[in-house]
Amino acid sequence: MKHHPVLLESPRDRSVTKENSPGFFRLFQQTILLVLKEQGVLDQEQYQASLEFLEKS
Repeated sequence: MKHHPVLLESPRDRSVTKENSPGFFRLFQQTILLVLKEQGVLDQEQYQASLEFLEKS
C-alpha cells in the first residue's frame, strides 16, 4: 500500500520569511548550501564558511 502526502491547508497570504518562519528559513538556506557543495559549486571550505556566516546572521 502506497502512502501519498495530502495538503490539508495552504494559506495564500502567508509567505515564508526569516521573520515569520525562522526555523524553516534556516533549514532551507542550509539545504541550498549542501546541494551546492554536493554539486561541486562550493568546496568544503566555502561550505563551512557559509554555514558560519548563517550562524552569525
